[in-house]
Amino acid sequence: MTSVEHRFSQIVNVLLPAPGLPRGAGNNGLGSKALRSHGKIVTMVNSSGEFTIKLPRIRVYELVAADLGRRFEPRTGCPMKEWLVVDAQGHCDWLVLAPEAIAFATEAKRRAA
Repeated sequence: MTSVEHRFSQIVNVLLPAPGLPRGAGNNGLGSKALRSHGKIVTMVNSSGEFTIKLPRIRVYELVAADLGRRFEPRTGCPMKEWLVVDAQGHCDWLVLAPEAIAFATEAKRRAA
């Protein structure tokens, strides 16, 4: 298990009691491991082995501007506005960002209802 996968598994273990989360992380088309909230992927280890998280667009811009990550590009030249690849050096606390992602998914579900 890589250090990214290990840190991801720690996040899963901490967050599993949260409402709307499944009982485990699984495989999907976007990444090797993903955590879902209300049926939507909120954080994952992408196919390149990087911790990737879905946050509000403004938050992604803030974190990129602070040099704590970069926008996720599943294909070169196609950055996703609400997805961030977090700095692998650990300068950004993943356990702080993950609840933000869950809150973002919860709010999106509430707005859609």
